[in-house]
Amino acid sequence: MPFDRLVLAQALELLNFDEPMQGFVEHRDFVPWNLKRVPDGSLALLDWEWAASHSLPWQDICRFFYNQDALFKGHGRVWETLIGNQLLQRYRQRFAIPAEALPALTMHYLLRVLSMDWQSGNTGVAQCTFQQIQLLLGRYRKTQPKPWNHRSK
Repeated sequence: MPFDRLVLAQALELLNFDEPMQGFVEHRDFVPWNLKRVPDGSLALLDWEWAASHSLPWQDICRFFYNQDALFKGHGRVWETLIGNQLLQRYRQRFAIPAEALPALTMHYLLRVLSMDWQSGNTGVAQCTFQQIQLLLGRYRKTQPKPWNHRSK
């Protein structure tokens, strides 16, 4: 991959949250066009062919917001939305996802998508994802000096 190896190394170091977390079923294609309102007024999620039965929490949330930003040429401030949105804060509380885990969970998603998009020839999307990796690293550094030296105990 033609991406800065120092940035990728720092991104890998951000995967430093070591506390146990509950497993999640991950849809892996959680986007608006896979949601359908059913007659009783609730929402149904369609297209489960990419689902993983044992995955990490937060991955579908990342997919939804990062995908929207990339496809609709958003503002690029997805991280701020992820940590500041009140509905997502309630989601994290409901599923006991600690705020300290969010950088690692989000970076896990971004690195996986970078690899998948690059391997499949989606170089434009891969470039966008790499920019999001750089943004997350830059924003996380502002709040946590040297996150790659911290290990949870």
